[in-house]
Amino acid sequence: MSLRHAVAASLMLGLSLAAGEAQAGEPERPASELTQSSSANDQEGAEEGMGSEGQRARLFGLGVFTRGGMAAYRSMGCACIDRKTWRAGLGARLHVGPYLAAEIGVTVGMMMLGGNFPLNGWEVAARWQPAPHADARAVAGLYTRLGYTSMQVMGMRSVGAPGVSAALGWSMQLVPMLSLEVEAGAQRHFGAMAHWQLGGQLGLATRF
Repeated sequence: MSLRHAVAASLMLGLSLAAGEAQAGEPERPASELTQSSSANDQEGAEEGMGSEGQRARLFGLGVFTRGGMAAYRSMGCACIDRKTWRAGLGARLHVGPYLAAEIGVTVGMMMLGGNFPLNGWEVAARWQPAPHADARAVAGLYTRLGYTSMQVMGMRSVGAPGVSAALGWSMQLVPMLSLEVEAGAQRHFGAMAHWQLGGQLGLATRF
């Protein structure tokens, strides 16, 4: 064997011995530690999956609400506000995503003009809340509502007065499934009972 071959064999032997010592110096991880690490990773993945499923489930939801308030009544035939109304309502709300909702409700109340005239009506509306309660923003809880409404005063007109409604409100979450809503709005009715109503309402709403 030549000197060159002897030197190469010596270098290979030294490298293999050094690699063996390095592997022997590393502590061997026990099987229990490996099992715990694997189970922790599996649990974390399951929690992430449940969180994403819960977020998808919250994109759609049903809710109910009740609200009531008073409004000033301004007839189109008179430039003055000569009467006022109060009403209370109950309705249902369908949430579509975190910002939009469609709602339908019925109302009963009174119109006060030298006496109390009972009224009833209904409303369908679209509700937009730009920032949910969880968002730490200046507009968190603010919402707008646009709808189509109809009102009938019993004893004065046998036909209803259709109209449109708009409101700007603020919603404050009291507990995870219950919110307090305060809003100011206007209604414009047409037909034989054409008039404006300007007022405010206070209500409670829940979401399932």
